[in-house]
Amino acid sequence: MGTEHKIKIISVCVSDERGTVKHPVDEILIGDEGIVGDAHYGHRRRQVSILAEKSKKDFEAHIGKKLSPGEAAENMIVSGINPYEIAFLDRFLFESVILEVTQIGKKYDDREISSSQVPGKPVMCDEGIFCRVLSCGVLRPGDVGVYLPRHLRIKIITVSDRASAGEYVDRSGAEMESMLSEFFASTRWRAKIDREIVPDDKFTVDKKIRSALDDRADIIFTTGGTGLGSRDITTDVVSAVLQRQIPGIMEYIRVKYGAENPNALLSRSVAGIAEKTIIFALPGSTKAVKEYITEILKVIEHIIFTVNDIDVH
Repeated sequence: MGTEHKIKIISVCVSDERGTVKHPVDEILIGDEGIVGDAHYGHRRRQVSILAEKSKKDFEAHIGKKLSPGEAAENMIVSGINPYEIAFLDRFLFESVILEVTQIGKKYDDREISSSQVPGKPVMCDEGIFCRVLSCGVLRPGDVGVYLPRHLRIKIITVSDRASAGEYVDRSGAEMESMLSEFFASTRWRAKIDREIVPDDKFTVDKKIRSALDDRADIIFTTGGTGLGSRDITTDVVSAVLQRQIPGIMEYIRVKYGAENPNALLSRSVAGIAEKTIIFALPGSTKAVKEYITEILKVIEHIIFTVNDIDVH
């Protein structure tokens, strides 16, 4: 998690039907599946909707009209948060209530425009913050809580006897870190990347992977040790740790690049899940890292969502 700071609830609102204007109430009861009595109770991704006070004020200035609480179809208006800094899996913590961000913005819907009585595209479409409930309780206007940003913890482990001995620079790990950093910088995620070099030793590699799992890493990448040599043990170590494999992505990459270079078909790279940690074991060459990461980045957000039980269908 990142650096926390205080937030405050300005208003709480509910509605009887979806797509209608919500009305303010003195308090809301947060149940296991949302706000008890609200139309969105039970919605898997949008159990509680939040509008930043900053978003409300900016939107009012844009349309030249003051919004009453609930008029933007939000459950809560909260001060102390910047809507452009909110990321998936961030949390809002109050005395007993914990909410986790599962969606940012929503699909443009003409039906909601007519019911909101607000001209133009609703502010919740671009800046609405939608959460699921992790802990229940009662919330009221004036309640003070904490906003806790979430960082994706990414571990890169380069497996190489020579690189660990300092005989050559670890270019594949560096390339991987560069590509991942650039990708996540362009998304709503915050990535915290840690890189390490270890020798081709089964015990050492296993220890590093399990240590990263104990630290609750979100993603572990290994590079090197996926070939056919006697010292290529990474695939075997990773496979023993995985609880569920994701065979399709590695099969696809082998076939795609193996069409040009048949030697690529000999890679024993694997991917899968251990608890909620995603693990990829990649080949050790810089060229292979570029090829594999390019394809993995096309689906990595979807994998993160599904592993964290966020339904994006």
